[in-house]
Amino acid sequence: MRGTLAIAAVSAAFLALAGLSAGAQPQTTRPGTIEKIAVTITDTRVIVKPARVARGQIARFQIRNTGRKAHNFRVGFFRTASIRAGGKATLDVEMMVRGRLLYRSTINPAPTMRGLFTVY
Repeated sequence: MRGTLAIAAVSAAFLALAGLSAGAQPQTTRPGTIEKIAVTITDTRVIVKPARVARGQIARFQIRNTGRKAHNFRVGFFRTASIRAGGKATLDVEMMVRGRLLYRSTINPAPTMRGLFTVY
């Protein structure tokens, strides 16, 4: 009888510890760290460095318009307002889906003002 109670007590303690450690697992769906992405827009092209980020991270696009015309920046479905010549803007995007996103400028665009941003 004592052996059965001891085994039951040890089993209950083990199950309680297993339940506590299951809650300590990392959360894969919460936002990750912020990755700074430098974006330079000229009148003829858009330069993005680095052009990739891990899934779950927040991409903070720090955009600088060095052209003579106003431009904006669009990546996927997210975009900035018009950025005047010599102006700056910031765009935070939570990257939750892997794949490639088209980035471009849609205000005063040149044909070469586009590229692909990769979420791996």
